[in-house]
Amino acid sequence: VVITAGGSHTCAVDVYRNLWCWGDNSNAQLGDGTTDSQLIGVHVLDEVADVSAGWIHTCAVKVDGTAWCWGTNDLGQLGSGYDDQTEPTQVSNLTNVESITAGAEHTCAVASGTAYCWGFNESGLLGDGNEPIDSPVPVQVSNLTNVAMIDASDWHNCARRHDLTVWGWGDNWDGELGPDFSGDYSAVPVQITDLTEIGHVAAGTGYSCAVDVYGVGYCWGANSLGQLGDETTEDRPEPEVIVGPTDIDRVSAGVNHTLALTSSGTVWSWGANGYTLAGSAIEVNGKLGTGSAETMSSTPVEISGLANIVWIDAGDEHSCAVDSEGVGYCWGLNTDGQLGTGDTTDSSTPAVVIVPDP
Repeated sequence: VVITAGGSHTCAVDVYRNLWCWGDNSNAQLGDGTTDSQLIGVHVLDEVADVSAGWIHTCAVKVDGTAWCWGTNDLGQLGSGYDDQTEPTQVSNLTNVESITAGAEHTCAVASGTAYCWGFNESGLLGDGNEPIDSPVPVQVSNLTNVAMIDASDWHNCARRHDLTVWGWGDNWDGELGPDFSGDYSAVPVQITDLTEIGHVAAGTGYSCAVDVYGVGYCWGANSLGQLGDETTEDRPEPEVIVGPTDIDRVSAGVNHTLALTSSGTVWSWGANGYTLAGSAIEVNGKLGTGSAETMSSTPVEISGLANIVWIDAGDEHSCAVDSEGVGYCWGLNTDGQLGTGDTTDSSTPAVVIVPDP
């Protein structure tokens, strides 16, 4: 079971490999052939192995290794030209796809251990060295082989190779590419040499995180809202240990907030607890899921009410999780029904996602 939180929509793959999406659909990001928003899930595809929701587009991988995308396509982020698509459309010239990740306006995938990206290429987001030339079809990321996973954010990407090294490319204004690189951005991957034996990586808005094979988590980059989880609000390019949980399996970095999933199935969150308004004020929407009315937390806090969790994902202003029984939970902003609870009421604690009839 996989769940993914995007800009203002959410998608999930159930135990039967059916793909469901709900929330905002003004840009056809739900993929049901309409632009009607939905308060509970609508069926989109079957035989799905992976899915990732971007800002206003969505992409999925089927079990046959083909990749499909839908929604806004003004910058080629669907990988099939520049026409918007209200239904899933196959990504051009890409087979044997293992995983996919949708950023704000670009997409990346791993196919047979090779990294590909397409769409928006400002700040070198596609990693092919051809910044700022966008691409409506997949291009191979330069100098990156034996790739295990990629995570795409709005302005940069992180990748882990099978040799457990970490690489990043794209924007570096906040040090999200690590201490070894000093430029404003990199149009090709650079290695973050401080990190070894890494099992999982995540890219957030202006910052990055990773987890090593021993369960220790690290974050680096922008930190004005405590999103690095080091009990400070100081930006830093050097990966430092996340305070609190010591048995982390994976992390998920969203817009200024972060989630961690432990090996015991608990979920921890930190960073902004809402979205930033003019003048840096924060409008609280509860996207940390802790029930707190505070605007932020620089210290990881365990989210109560979640147990035996197997999957997490942090979106823009909401987050989601799935437990071992396949039950989905979402929390945070719900103005477009992105929590899947059948209404548009925000929730500062995990709310159960309504399961639609097959």
